[in-house]
Amino acid sequence: MHKAQISVELVIMASVAMGVLLVAYLVNENLSASWERQKQKLEAGFAANSFALQVGKAVSGGNGTKIRYFNSAMDDVVLMEISENQSVLATTVSGVSATAPLTTRSIRASFGIPVNSEITLENREGIIVVGVPT
Repeated sequence: MHKAQISVELVIMASVAMGVLLVAYLVNENLSASWERQKQKLEAGFAANSFALQVGKAVSGGNGTKIRYFNSAMDDVVLMEISENQSVLATTVSGVSATAPLTTRSIRASFGIPVNSEITLENREGIIVVGVPT
């Protein structure tokens, strides 16, 4: 074996190793982004389901029921609103969203649903009114 042949083989092996490391890095970055999206979807789903549970309690309590609770959501959840298909929609800062079904179509939240703040749900003759405590 000649010295020049060893150098060429070393360069080829180093190039292959660099290629493998680059592919491993790119796969890792893709998986990290995927895991982050999944985490945010779970956080949004948790916030939507928690709100839907409270609405269900207000509905089943009947006329005059008033529920006061802290609408807690993870830092990534920035928007919660009632969608037209009888569900609550929670959206994260990166646009990932999740929905949870509501037990009633009669719900009023004219200003949206405050996130990470105290809210009230009041059953007024079958209509659930979302408000802030005074």
